[in-house]
Formats: sequence, structure tokens, C-alpha cells
Amino acid sequence: MGDTNGQVVAGGNGYGNRLDQLMGPTDVLIDKETDSLIICDQQNRRVVRWSRSSGTTQGEILLNNVGCWGLAMDDQRYLYISDDEKHEVRRYQLGDKNGTIVAGGNGAGADLNQLDYPRFVFVDQEQTVYMSDYNNHRVMKWNKGAKEGIVVAGDQGNVLTQLSYPYGLIVDTLVIPNIPVDARWAQNGVTVAGGHGYGNATNQLHNPYSFYVDDDQTVVIADYVNHRIIQWKMGDTNGQIVAGGNGQGNKLNQLNGPSDVLIDKETVSLIICDRGNQRVVRWSRRSGTTQGGILIDNIVCFGLAMDDQRYLYISDIYKHEVRRYKIGDKNGTLVAGGNGKGNGPKQLDSPLYIFVDQQQTVYVCDNNHRVTKWSKGTKEGIVVAGDQGKGNALTQLWDPSGLFVDTLGTIYVADYFNNRVMRWPKEAKQGTVIVGGNGYGVGANQFFDVRGLSFDRRGNLYVVDEYNHRVQRFSME
Repeated sequence: MGDTNGQVVAGGNGYGNRLDQLMGPTDVLIDKETDSLIICDQQNRRVVRWSRSSGTTQGEILLNNVGCWGLAMDDQRYLYISDDEKHEVRRYQLGDKNGTIVAGGNGAGADLNQLDYPRFVFVDQEQTVYMSDYNNHRVMKWNKGAKEGIVVAGDQGNVLTQLSYPYGLIVDTLVIPNIPVDARWAQNGVTVAGGHGYGNATNQLHNPYSFYVDDDQTVVIADYVNHRIIQWKMGDTNGQIVAGGNGQGNKLNQLNGPSDVLIDKETVSLIICDRGNQRVVRWSRRSGTTQGGILIDNIVCFGLAMDDQRYLYISDIYKHEVRRYKIGDKNGTLVAGGNGKGNGPKQLDSPLYIFVDQQQTVYVCDNNHRVTKWSKGTKEGIVVAGDQGKGNALTQLWDPSGLFVDTLGTIYVADYFNNRVMRWPKEAKQGTVIVGGNGYGVGANQFFDVRGLSFDRRGNLYVVDEYNHRVQRFSME
């Protein structure tokens, strides 16, 4: 940074196909493990590697006879290459010459199993492939193992939803804050929503249950008794009703005691647990939306979560279980509980809020005064917090009603009747109080039944203070 001149690190020896030359390179990435550059040498139809070590004068061929254009590498060092001659993307283990098709490969075309001159590629932590599909004027998403892609940008009919020959792209994937193990937060919270007593004015909340913090620190709140979803942008003194707010009822423009909400960024919509109506509904966030649509009916839902692959997770307090749903699926797959009400390792008791990490591990807080962890595909949960009966000791929880898990596996719990937020490091036998724990009250360092919690990208902590009818933010110090 600050240089006035660049440094040639590969090629620069004229136009040609010698190992010290490049011909129309279109993409490059750094392979940190080998401290080398991987280059799409497009007009030579090859992918080459150049060491970054001082004195390197030529590269080596990794792949030959490939119509490469874009490159990406995932966390496991698989290399992804877009081929604009075969209209496909392949994944290669380094040293492999054939690769595996992960997108397209069915000739040039506009069907969902086709690409037409794919350009650049992005791969997330779940090996989901995103592709700028040049001649189709769209961006496609291909989940791992999928035979068809999903259009996530472009391919539409008006100016703001269209693309024209898209090239580069980057995907802002689900970000779970990497919170230091010794992080501390201000002990006095700042009210970011509500705090003006209970009521239905736009500067009030009435028994808020849960919320979602967006990337710009907008807080979207399930305002339970007001039968609405209301959002507060950072610094606003009044919120904006974005779903419901038309009285208690079961019409498509109404909600009945919403208990949870999340943002589905791909469809620019809210997904809401409409608890009193025993349904999960979707409301568009676009201007002018006046009603929602039913995703799943006849479910006594309470908590919601969505993973990186857009699977929806729903806790059912009547069936004492959590299920995972592909959007559009009405039945789902059991991922936790489902063996009747109880406190055994295969059971849950009225599961409330849930959290799902990037490995599709499900964390559940339930009326057993505990948090359990259910790894993908397992039939039993593991207790990771509480399960020592209700109480206020550091080994106990009392009706936990919200949780968050960071990238280190540290669990943060909204300890409802203890009016505190607790941190349980991975494999810890007891937690520590990070905010609250000062008795119930209206002070900036107090809660009156803490209902839900989350963090923004900066590590600031947000907490629903139910009977103070407010949401508090505690800044990371």
C-alpha cells in the first residue's frame, strides 16, 4: 500500500506460450499454503502456478487444454475453474487433471441446469458455487451436489432487477462474529428500540419476544402482543411496521403473537413464526407489501433459524422437536428431539429458540433449563449449558430463552428468570455472567425477564428486555 509503481510477479515477457510467458490472463488467486499464484492463462488454455519466492522466472502448468476464465479456491484447497468453452464449472483436487462438474456442463443455454459463457466464480464455506453467467445476464447459485442452479441476481424484467453481461462477483455469506474468548461488554445498555412503556405506538413495544440484527444494525423485532413485526434503523426514535400491525387475526395481512423473525436475504423477505396462528409466513421487505404468504401451516412453532444453504429450522413446542425444511417443503426432516416430552438425551421439553452454525449443528434451549447441541445426523443431543435444575448458580439456568454460538463454539444464553446473559465457553462446566445479573429492574444494567439475544458484526451485544418493553445494546469494550 502506498507504492507508486507495481512489481511484475508473473509473465511480463511478451505474448506467448513459454513457461515464462502468459497470454491474456483473466484471473489469479493466492494459494497461501504453497505461497504461490494460481493463474488462469486464458488464451493459452491452461492454468499455471507461479511461486511468489524471490527469483522465480517461470511458472508450471497445473491444467492444460481448459477454456478457463475464472478461478476460486475453497477452505479445503479444492480449485474451481469456469470453462467458457464447455459452459461449466469444475472442482479439482490439486494434481487432478479431470475434476468434477459442479455447475452447468449441459451445453450452452438458459435452463437451470445450464450456463452460457460462465465468467467468474465464488465459493463459500459450504462449497456452494456462485457464478456470473455472462450471456444469460444472471448470477447463479449451485448448492453442493445440486444438478440445477438457482438464479440469485438478474434474469428479470425491469431495470433494477436486470444485469447486462455480468463479470465479477463476491458473496457476502453468513457471518458469525469471531468474538475473543476474553471479550467484555459495557455493563450499561443503550436502548435501541422501545423503552417508552408498553403500547402500540411506533416508539413502543409490547412484550417483544425475539429479533434479528441486520448487517447495517437495523433491528427487526417480533412485537408479540402488538401482533406485528417492527424494525428500528440505527439511531431512529420510532420504528417502522414491516409485517402485521392490523390487529390480532389469521388473515394474510395479520399476525397472532409472532414469536420469532429472520431475514432471508436471498429473497429480500422476512420469515416469521406466527405462533398464535400455528404457521410460518413470509413477508416481502419490498415497499408496498401489504400481506404475507404461508410457508408452513399447522405447526406450533416458536423459534426459527436459517443456515448458509437456506435450510429453515423450526422448533415445535407441541411435538417437542426441531425440524429442518427446504424452502417449499411442508414435512421437513427431524434434527432434534421428536421422542416426546422429556429430559433424556433424545428428548426436548417445549424447545424455544434455536441456533444453527455453519456445520448445520443445531443448538436448542428448552424447558429443561438447559442448552443441548445436536450435531448433523445425530439422534441424541449433548448438554452444553445448564441441566442442573432451575436456579441462579453459575452452573444453572432458569428458563433459557435465547442463544447465540460464536465461531469458537462459545455459547451465549439469555437466562430469562435470572435476568442475565451468560457465556459458556466450549466444554465448560459453568458459565459467567457478561451483562445483567443485578436483579430485575428498569436500570441500564438490569432486565425484567431477558428473552432473546444476538450480536452484530462488530461484536456488540443486543438483548430483548421483555417486560421493560425494549431492546438494549451493550457495546463491546
